[in-house]
Amino acid sequence: MRDCSNDGALTTLAGGPELLTDCDALLSLRDDLAGSAGLNWTAGLALHRWDGVTLGGNPRRVVKLELGGKGLAGQIPSGLGGLTGLRELDLSDNDLTGSIPSELGNLTALTELRLNKNELTGWIPTELGSLTGLAVLDLSENNLTGNMPSELGSLNQLVKLYLEQNRFTGEIPSWLGDLQALEELYISQNGFTGCIPKELRNLTDHDLAVAGLPFCDVLLSGLSISPGTLTPQFDPYRTEYTADATASRTTFTATNDNGATVGFLDVNSTALADADGASAGHQLDLAEGDTTIKVTVVSQDQAAHRTYTIVVTLDDVVGRYDKDGDGAISKDEAITAVIDYFNGIITKEEAITVIIAYFSS
Repeated sequence: MRDCSNDGALTTLAGGPELLTDCDALLSLRDDLAGSAGLNWTAGLALHRWDGVTLGGNPRRVVKLELGGKGLAGQIPSGLGGLTGLRELDLSDNDLTGSIPSELGNLTALTELRLNKNELTGWIPTELGSLTGLAVLDLSENNLTGNMPSELGSLNQLVKLYLEQNRFTGEIPSWLGDLQALEELYISQNGFTGCIPKELRNLTDHDLAVAGLPFCDVLLSGLSISPGTLTPQFDPYRTEYTADATASRTTFTATNDNGATVGFLDVNSTALADADGASAGHQLDLAEGDTTIKVTVVSQDQAAHRTYTIVVTLDDVVGRYDKDGDGAISKDEAITAVIDYFNGIITKEEAITVIIAYFSS
């Protein structure tokens, strides 16, 4: 069997045992990587003339493997993890299948890892979190699944992260906002959920708008009306609601835990003043029928916003107090209306309307 130690691959090169190990490793994995494609990696050809191979360093090692667009049709061999001198690994724009081997986590000298535009499947190996010198990680345009492993939060030198056009799921992790060196982020065309850390608004290049997810700091933590019922039950990620109000003066309570400004607008986006600034929440006097209320949330830096819409239905005042639905107001129902007036729940005019209905019954 021909190998690098007794043929011409290293005869013209000054290299130690590390280079010999790299050369033999490449020979052994060539066919698995290339598949039906051809690579000129042979023991009889000088190593520095092999397709995509760049040598460097002291002692000399294989420091770059650039095989993008070479028609590779095999799988990524686990043996690549033995090329521990690699600084750049580019296998992009090929027809590689299978999963990303966990052994790539041994390539701790890597600054660039490009596996994009292949047919790779499976999860991102947690071992990639060991590549703490990585500046570029491109896994885009594959069929990868699962979520972003928390171990990637250790990639403090990461400048560019491309994950778009895969089948990733799960929530956007908060640690993305802690990657201080990150400048470019592409995550769209996946199944990600949750919200985007506000720190990512400062990125120089991204597809966050296409991803369609809100920034975390403009999510409401609570939304309710009183007296009345919000439908469906409040969910910070849902923006469309209906509500049944049981009093013309209704309290809207909207809370945000990130210092954002919360406002209330009508259907024409005109600000709605608080009818009773001395009371908790935002007091609004509703007209009978349907009223559209917009609750706006604007971040502290004014760079992000989110709008929640509530269509509130207020039945006519007589219908509200006709509890037994017999079309008439009883004495007890009229007394309840008077009490509600004194408690500020309905207006004087509404109370009079109910009393008139009582005497007309």
